[in-house]
Amino acid sequence: MKTFATLILALMVSNSFGQTTYDKTVTTQFVNLYKKLPKHIRNEIDQIGNDSSREEGLAIFTEFKCDTLNKVEHKAHLPEIILIDPKTDKPYKSGTKKGKYPTLFCYGTLRNDSLVIQISGLFPDQVIMHFVRQKELSILYFEYYKNDYILKGNINDSLTNSLSVPVKISRFVLSDPAYKAGDIIYGSGDIITNSYFQKDSRSDNHFYKLRWHLKYYFKCKIVKSNK
Repeated sequence: MKTFATLILALMVSNSFGQTTYDKTVTTQFVNLYKKLPKHIRNEIDQIGNDSSREEGLAIFTEFKCDTLNKVEHKAHLPEIILIDPKTDKPYKSGTKKGKYPTLFCYGTLRNDSLVIQISGLFPDQVIMHFVRQKELSILYFEYYKNDYILKGNINDSLTNSLSVPVKISRFVLSDPAYKAGDIIYGSGDIITNSYFQKDSRSDNHFYKLRWHLKYYFKCKIVKSNK
């Protein structure tokens, strides 16, 4: 996984900037969505929330879509993105029916005058990083594979096992501008990543041109960084 300093450098050369909107109603929106989760998932999250030593928050996705932009070129080799319901061990159905919202962990950290919100667990080592300073906002999508060099930012780049991808920010909302360490904060986001390339595991000459569209609501406890 990349270091925090490396991610900051990646943000400096990206165009993933926007503004934060503050709206207390995002708290109610999160709660209403949370009630639609399967009971066994809510029970697990409630157990985390009742343990003061645990710092995990929760992100709930209402849009979780990976587009393959070169479908015609690679019709025979399209990747299949499958989300598995841990209760039934069967794939989630498409759409946003009750109880079919993917959930991930969310962490909030206060570093000097910046709030860092990390949503992780899309797949192994995929992360959305948010850097908030008052109304200023930067977001990056990050993908990492320990031993697999399968990623490219551009088709002529060398293969890498880690990639920071700029995003287009359609919306980002926090519940309260007066946040501090120890607070619970709620929020929502709507982002579309830039396109990037992933090598087809079946062929060294095939690359998928991918783009993620992600909409989500989150809740996390803000902890103060010691670094």
